[in-house]
Amino acid sequence: MADIRPFLANVLRGRRIPPERIEEVAGHYEHFGGVSPLTEITLKQADGLRQRLASAGLGIPVFVGMRNWHPLLPDTLREMANAGVKRAIGFISAAHDQDPNFTSNVLEAAISNVNLLPNLPYLQARVGIDAEGIARLRRAISAGGLAASNFHCIANRSVSGSPPEHLAALLEDIAMLPGGVEIGLDILNMRFHLDSQEGIEQSARLVSVGRDLLAVDTLGEGHGPGPRPEWPFLTTITLLRNPLRT
Repeated sequence: MADIRPFLANVLRGRRIPPERIEEVAGHYEHFGGVSPLTEITLKQADGLRQRLASAGLGIPVFVGMRNWHPLLPDTLREMANAGVKRAIGFISAAHDQDPNFTSNVLEAAISNVNLLPNLPYLQARVGIDAEGIARLRRAISAGGLAASNFHCIANRSVSGSPPEHLAALLEDIAMLPGGVEIGLDILNMRFHLDSQEGIEQSARLVSVGRDLLAVDTLGEGHGPGPRPEWPFLTTITLLRNPLRT
């Protein structure tokens, strides 16, 4: 408990924060026993990575450095230097919250990197499937090297706030990839499901795209190998029975 306020003083250095607000935040940390749960989570992630590397026969050490508390990054860098580390690969947690320009540049660079490109949809989803991100994903599709299966990772809550017009265009591009109609319908079903939970009226543009995708799948042109899937009830009813709404 004694470390809470020194920790907050380090986090908030240089900022004018009312004392009552600091005490309020300190109370949150006291609720967790005086420590941030993020440190333990990060250390567990590092240990998991260490074990996976070892199981793959790679004796690569893994280090953790924190910005505001122990293990502090300068101490970790000294530890690495003392261990003889000359080259390192770093992962900056929540970098998109710190420097949006840095994040945008990294994601743009992934388009031309054959090793990172298949992971671009996943990486973009972690930042947000907004208009800028969708434009980037569409450029990546045009550049080649992406498979429809790479987009299955965005068939989740990451598309909940995506602008309908932009998302519809992305779904059309995905549908042009082999097996892309199925992936597009999965993404669309998730969006409709999330909208229904929030009481949001369906976009006419998304409904129109969904009908087109269903028509292609019904004709058998968008179905990949294996048994034909039964598309979720919510999507089918929304597309075929609900009136179009703007």
